[in-house]
Amino acid sequence: MWKIKAQLQEQQANAQSGPLKVPEGFKQVEKGKPMYYNDKRQVYWSGEDGKTYVYDAVMERYSLLYDGKAFDIRIAVGSCFHEKAFQARHVLVKDLAKAAQAMRMSVEHLDRPCALYALYEGHRGKPGSGAANVCAEFCVKQLHQKLLPKLSAFRGFWEDTRLEVAMRESFEELDAEFIDKHPGATDGCCATVALVTGARVVIATLGDVAAVVCMRNGEAEEFAKPHVVPGVDDDDDDEEDDLPNGGPADAGNPPPIQWTRSLGDAEFKKSDSSPRLLSTPDVKVLHLEPKHLGIAFVCRALYNAIGKSTAARLILKEGASVKERVI
Repeated sequence: MWKIKAQLQEQQANAQSGPLKVPEGFKQVEKGKPMYYNDKRQVYWSGEDGKTYVYDAVMERYSLLYDGKAFDIRIAVGSCFHEKAFQARHVLVKDLAKAAQAMRMSVEHLDRPCALYALYEGHRGKPGSGAANVCAEFCVKQLHQKLLPKLSAFRGFWEDTRLEVAMRESFEELDAEFIDKHPGATDGCCATVALVTGARVVIATLGDVAAVVCMRNGEAEEFAKPHVVPGVDDDDDDEEDDLPNGGPADAGNPPPIQWTRSLGDAEFKKSDSSPRLLSTPDVKVLHLEPKHLGIAFVCRALYNAIGKSTAARLILKEGASVKERVI
């Protein structure tokens, strides 16, 4: 009898709750299927669980709509350039969501803070020619226009791997467009870019710029190593595999450039060029923890001169005054 009674109670509860009510603005995608679509919001609603989904075209499946979370992280940003560094440029986008809105896009599904920081180290530019480095100037204005459409296209949760792929593709597309639009340009640039989303920092490095993660205890970690020709720096003996055309640098006949990856440098992107450069960056994701204090982007020549310990001390000095994470 108790079993029959329990079944009756369950049936009554189901009858009272009834089927899930379809939210206003949603239309059934296919007759007999519990999936509904809102064209204005461009989201799906499931009649099975009452949750909202987006379609993931990359994975070819439905993913839960993700609402970006706000993390209790504040960021202080600073920069310092030598007066002769006429080809160096930097980008500080402290609110990437506002930048996206200006382009009529939305990245509200990304965790906050949401920001973008970049250092471009130009080379082979001509001083006094208006734009000191055409490639660096182009990248400053165009990288976010490659990255933001990718970030706005998927409103589910962005896993680390997906963020890494978006950054790599943005670099490669940026390089291809620059070479296409500036076929006669000989200059190029190296870069390190940080995309901050919540408690994660996606760091992409290409060429001659190092990224150093500084800890609150004063220690420093070389998070991203510059891509340089083997033999150029004494401590770069392990970089031989990074050289696209293979082999160490010839001390008697040094290479025309000292890095193995860059944006621009069109003459070294051809299949028969020597050396042959790549435009694909190394990308890593740093998950911020209380032990982390800041990140320093340092051009290789300066980095070799001051070392990671000095970079860490500079960050510590800045961090002591603002008491927040520093990039």
